[in-house]
This record gives sequence, C-alpha cells and structure tokens, in this order.
Amino acid sequence: MSYASPLPRKTGLARLGGALGIAGACIGLLIFLVACAGFSGVMPFSLIPFGLGLVGFVLAIVGGVIQKDVGMEDTHVLAAIFINIMAIVGGLVEMAAWRGWAVFFKAGGP
Repeated sequence: MSYASPLPRKTGLARLGGALGIAGACIGLLIFLVACAGFSGVMPFSLIPFGLGLVGFVLAIVGGVIQKDVGMEDTHVLAAIFINIMAIVGGLVEMAAWRGWAVFFKAGGP
C-alpha cells in the first residue's frame, strides 16, 4: 500500500522565501539573546538576518505572483512576507544598536 500523495510535490519560490525568513528571524533572535548576555562582538552578524529577510521577501513576492501553479494558498504567501518583514526589521534594529544610530528623536545627545 502506497501512502504517497497522488499530487506531485513541487516547491515554489514563496516557500523558499518563507524558509529564508524563518532562518533570518531565528538567527536574529539568537544574535539578540547572545548580545543581551553581554557579548557585543556578535552584533556585526546582524547583517545576516537582514540579508536573509531581503532575499526571502523578494522570493516570496515573486513566488506569490508568478508561480500560481505550485499550489500555495495566498495566506501562506502572506505568512512568508510577514516573517521576512520581521527578519528585516529585526536586522535593522540590531544594526542600529551595533552602529549607534539614533532611533528616536534626541536620543543619544543632550
């Protein structure tokens, strides 16, 4: 008895983009936790979640628009876009902490 699905299993660009977003968010969380433990030397690695989020965002958009025959629903594409935005924002916040960017008005000066 075969338990294989009768439909061919295709992977789309949106699924790959979502996987990159999840990886970026997890790496960003790990960088944040290590930096909170006092190891500030890990902050230059904040470029990794930012880059993964950007590439994943582009792949999720392209995969959601172009590859409609793969079988991904619109909500899955939306979830991939959302997690990539979280990876991008997290990477930017970590870069702001690393580079000393003023995030709020009059933050960092008298």
